[in-house]
Amino acid sequence: MDLRTVGQQLNVRTVLEGSVRRSGDRLRITAQLVNTEDGYHLWSEKYDREMKDVFAVQEEIANSIAQRLELSLDSGRLFRAGTASLEAFKFYTQGRALFF
Repeated sequence: MDLRTVGQQLNVRTVLEGSVRRSGDRLRITAQLVNTEDGYHLWSEKYDREMKDVFAVQEEIANSIAQRLELSLDSGRLFRAGTASLEAFKFYTQGRALFF
């Protein structure tokens, strides 16, 4: 779907899009912020990480995006980890993928 249409329908100026790929115990996460008015890419980043601490990677990426958006965040953690079990997190993400 065209991001300009998405921006109009959701009444937003910026859209975050990305992907997550896994190879063995490695993750490659890409994220980009796109201006919905003109399609201009405001920011993009690639993260290659080991899967040993998915929540730390999630927090790092969220902080990076927030800084790019120039948001002020509380000094506490952005995300409260629901589980320390990588296996449980894997099943959770597989279930969410099937849900949508």
